[in-house]
Amino acid sequence: MNNDAPIRAAELPVFLADWYGEATFHPLGSEGQFGRIPLPLLEWHACASSWGGTVISSHNRPVSLGELSVDADGYAVFWIENQHCWEWAVKFDGSENPPVFDREAGDDEPEPWRESGQSLSEFMLWASILEAIQGAKVKADAELVSAEQVESISGRLDSVSPPSGRHYMAEVKFFSGPGVLVQIEEAYSGEWSEGESRPKEWHATACGRSQGELDSFLQKNRSIEWKQRRLRRR
Repeated sequence: MNNDAPIRAAELPVFLADWYGEATFHPLGSEGQFGRIPLPLLEWHACASSWGGTVISSHNRPVSLGELSVDADGYAVFWIENQHCWEWAVKFDGSENPPVFDREAGDDEPEPWRESGQSLSEFMLWASILEAIQGAKVKADAELVSAEQVESISGRLDSVSPPSGRHYMAEVKFFSGPGVLVQIEEAYSGEWSEGESRPKEWHATACGRSQGELDSFLQKNRSIEWKQRRLRRR
């Protein structure tokens, strides 16, 4: 693998191969018990079977093709947030790249489904980037990053479109670059009185495809106080 190559977060198979390495994809049947399974969903499961599903989905839970079911209104849940507070669905209406619907789930009566603003292919790419960040073995965090520092980071990387709409991750910024993925989300510091204006500060997480690539990114952004953490491999 070329360690100087950027992570190309534009198409799902390309992104997964850039981040995890080349793999042999296993073709899957396109017909499910409820009709034709949309191509982006098949594509993701074909990729997952190449590396092992737990490798590329260590945080939230994809619903296996065998577990897919359609409710009375025609929605099939295909992705579930790790605490089962949020879930995503599509309709098996014959569309190759249907719109994604989402809702808060929880223990009480779930909300009605609403369009998320993403197509299925857009969602699967975003979800895979989030899983890569959550499951990265080498990463570093920085607290209370200033807006100027965020601008400095983002100027060196390519922006990745986040989900739109009501989802809590809609305000999180994602970036990709040479061997790295970066997630930046708003944070607040200190104690504040009710109604008092709070300055914007940010929490940043940088993940490396390798330790060397992460170290290179941190060196280029050394004005930020990073704390590295290494996760044990399963």
